[in-house]
Amino acid sequence: MMDTHAHGAEPAGAPPMPTPPPTPPTADTAPTTGPAYAHPAFWLTATAVTYALTHHVGVAMAWLGTIGPTRWADWIDLLTPYAVLLPAAAALHTGGADRRAWALYLTGALTYVEGHGIHLAANSVGNHTPNAAAHLWDEVVGHYIWYGERPWSRRPWPRPWHTTRHPAPPPDAS
Repeated sequence: MMDTHAHGAEPAGAPPMPTPPPTPPTADTAPTTGPAYAHPAFWLTATAVTYALTHHVGVAMAWLGTIGPTRWADWIDLLTPYAVLLPAAAALHTGGADRRAWALYLTGALTYVEGHGIHLAANSVGNHTPNAAAHLWDEVVGHYIWYGERPWSRRPWPRPWHTTRHPAPPPDAS
């Protein structure tokens, strides 16, 4: 009678059989990697989609009309920072972002929210009572902060007041 190991596959004293090399995974044998929402690409896509949709709320929801002195679209637009920044944070989380990435995100998120708030408030005031100050805070200051354009742009600041630029006088002919 032959002694066997606990598994009964090899005789006692025999060298262990070598383990066969692993077979490379194929589409049907690859281990599952979790649900789609566990991947940064899912959240980056969600961020891009919500950004594209929410930045057109004013136009898309104009048909809803007004509620008192404001527009429904302005109230719905309050959700824009949440709709854009939460999936962006989820992308960082699922991607295992380090502290530096989170610090950069926080700086950008605060700037984005501040610019959006300025834009939204001034836009709402300007819709009710159009004036130069509302235009300045909505279309110039609010958008430049909201989109973070100034640090990344080489363009000069736009001229918020409706003034005419006068060309330089012609050179003296003498």
